[in-house]
Amino acid sequence: MPLIYPSRLPRIVPVILLIGWSLCILWLSLVPHPEKVIGIKVWDKLSHAAAYALLASLAAQVGLRYFPSRHTAWRWAVAASWLFGLLMELGQGLLTRSRRASLGDILANSVGIFAVYLVGALLARRRQRPLTEENS
Repeated sequence: MPLIYPSRLPRIVPVILLIGWSLCILWLSLVPHPEKVIGIKVWDKLSHAAAYALLASLAAQVGLRYFPSRHTAWRWAVAASWLFGLLMELGQGLLTRSRRASLGDILANSVGIFAVYLVGALLARRRQRPLTEENS
């Protein structure tokens, strides 16, 4: 599910966006004392899902430019995003004193990643169907 069709941007732009967003997640994951804007656990999990949905979408943009098939690009995007999330949680547990790794956060990250994958798959399927009077 490309946010913008791959041919409309220079090849390097999605790479820069992906690296920038990854660095934001890295910083937010490892900062010693995160401020609690809203003290609700649901908000934390939704922010994890949203952050990793954007990460997976940006990774897919990069993959669509560098891999020969859409399937390979999406598999790479999902795997890379999930592995990055896992490493961030491990980093929280091993590198900080005020934070800890959380299976709930890993699950929330996974929900965001797979939601983007599902939407991308549905949009790709819809684009492949011929336009007829029934589905116009």
